[in-house]
Amino acid sequence: TANTWSHVALVKNGNNLYLYIDGVNEDTVATAAGVAFGGVGGTMWIGWSVINGSNYPFKGNMDEFRISKIARYPSGTTFTPSTTAFVDDLHTVKLLHFDGGGGISATTSQPTLPGEGTYFYHSSVPAIFYDAATGIPTNKSVINFAGSADYLEVADSEDWNVGTGDFTVEAWTFMYDSGA
Repeated sequence: TANTWSHVALVKNGNNLYLYIDGVNEDTVATAAGVAFGGVGGTMWIGWSVINGSNYPFKGNMDEFRISKIARYPSGTTFTPSTTAFVDDLHTVKLLHFDGGGGISATTSQPTLPGEGTYFYHSSVPAIFYDAATGIPTNKSVINFAGSADYLEVADSEDWNVGTGDFTVEAWTFMYDSGA
């Protein structure tokens, strides 16, 4: 849905891929057991995809992007996504909070420089900051994609290689409609 925040999750569990939007299973696709995600040798683009030679840029805001080496959500059932910041745990292999701010003091663990945002990670604080009436972010704790040629490029790494096992890729997204 355009102009609203949505939790989007792609989950591989066994030989199935599940697409969840706001905790509702929108689609399930049977896959071969060898489907893999990640690994060394390529680049991950967040906010941009190429499918069959066509470019598909994302137009909107994104917050809380996470890749996990497990199927975090139940197969094909409904769940309520948490609106708190994603936590880094044993199964997390890539975590991007998209929270602004400057440097962090090694002695105080507090911000030392002003940055784009006013929010720093804390697991008890809501991850999504936006005006409920307008849907516009109230600070810059999100990454914005204009829907043209902008994207976040992340060099590939063995660190976030999930191989052929179960995985979850998830984020909070706010897609603009065509008039935004």
